[in-house]
Amino acid sequence: MNIVYVSSSSAESIENGTEQYPYKSVQTAFENLSWYGTMRLKCGDIFYLSRCIMVSSLRCNIESYGKGAKPILTHFMICPNTGNLFTNLGNNIWAINLSASLFANNSLIDFDYTDGGVDNYNIAFIYSPVQDKILFGHRVNYLSYNTMSTDHKNYYEDPAHTERVLYGYAYSWLQTDGDFYVNRDENPAKLYVYSTVNPNTLGTLWFSSKCHALNVPYDCCIRNIKITGFGNHGLQGAMSNVLIENVDIDLVGGYVPGNVNRQHDSLEFLREGNGIEIWIPTDLTQQPHNNIIRNCTISRVFDAACSIQGFPTAIDTDTIVASNILFEHNIIKNCRQSIECFANRLESGINYAYPFYMCRFSENICYKCGTADFNTPQEQDAHISWGVRNMEVNKNIFIEGNYHFMARNQPNLLNNNICYIREGQLLVSHVWHLNGFTPIAYPVESDSTTWPSGSSTYSEAVSSAIAAYRTITGDLTTEFYRISE
Repeated sequence: MNIVYVSSSSAESIENGTEQYPYKSVQTAFENLSWYGTMRLKCGDIFYLSRCIMVSSLRCNIESYGKGAKPILTHFMICPNTGNLFTNLGNNIWAINLSASLFANNSLIDFDYTDGGVDNYNIAFIYSPVQDKILFGHRVNYLSYNTMSTDHKNYYEDPAHTERVLYGYAYSWLQTDGDFYVNRDENPAKLYVYSTVNPNTLGTLWFSSKCHALNVPYDCCIRNIKITGFGNHGLQGAMSNVLIENVDIDLVGGYVPGNVNRQHDSLEFLREGNGIEIWIPTDLTQQPHNNIIRNCTISRVFDAACSIQGFPTAIDTDTIVASNILFEHNIIKNCRQSIECFANRLESGINYAYPFYMCRFSENICYKCGTADFNTPQEQDAHISWGVRNMEVNKNIFIEGNYHFMARNQPNLLNNNICYIREGQLLVSHVWHLNGFTPIAYPVESDSTTWPSGSSTYSEAVSSAIAAYRTITGDLTTEFYRISE
């Protein structure tokens, strides 16, 4: 069918994909959709996805129909949290068994379903719909002692470290409200949290796990929908000829990539999750191009709201790896970064940064990035993470948060932005390939130790810090304004 309608709230016993008799699940609708077809989701409905929708396989469009709130695609697993599901282990540590029976909507989510893109034991965060807040978002590592490397065992057996990790059972890593981890070596698997409040009193909890919503490589339009509760990315793919418009993305990311049976066996581990990720394939079989992302609202994403990234391998380091991509008129709130771009290849100790062509992040409003709700501070916490050549960032408004990570001096490409910043927040936190770089902070008026050397007045200190920023970045036109209480 060229157009199929989907309504999870339909009371009809017949399902044929028409507006009168819509399909009730997105998966069923997708299976009956033709190439270059259009899937229309009913406004006001919620659609629980058990797996990623591979838009790429049909090059189809997804949009809404009817009146009311945008239709919601979600992978949230709903735990009613009645009774005493969490066991008190003492010292503010609580444990809960992970199984399909824990979740009221398991018939829609299918907790035990796994494939390369879905792993429901890989918990990304736990959210309270009552408080509209991520309650447990700081995931600590768990290591199985029996599978550790010798170096890791030596680390744990060092008396200096035993107070931090008790032989692979990371109870002592759980130290503050919001910390959690999953022990998959137990049967059933258990999730542990640190909470000074009895979690059995927190009401219904929504669990997010490894799954992303839509795989969107090429030739499609996604508009007028909401995506939430996915532990992986919101929309991801080597996108070409794609329009993403008026899409809301909220509460996305935080999963740990790696072995489906266990978290990374390492002392430090990676977490991922972007709102919209345009991926650059390693072999450049498809160069992302001709994409527009506009009028979207992206909030509470673990990593970047918007990204163009990858590790392409090309013979010529001047090869264009992404072209004609525009992010415009979007609203971005409380993500780790507003925009992240990199296209790098590590070889013989040299990090090649490939160029983009006609790619722009422009006229967006970005608020409090670097302060996401996951409580996982990192050096990359900043509005802009910029590790490529020829990516233009201009005419945006950035409000509160560190401004720039991984700066490159590219005159005329970073320009004409307006940045409202608090004292002590960073104008530049890191510079590409400049070892020993000291971050440039917006000076604190009451603390002259934060002022650049040679500054005798606060106004001189501010002018000096901004001048240092301009020297590093080549940006001569962005305006900075201090936020005062």
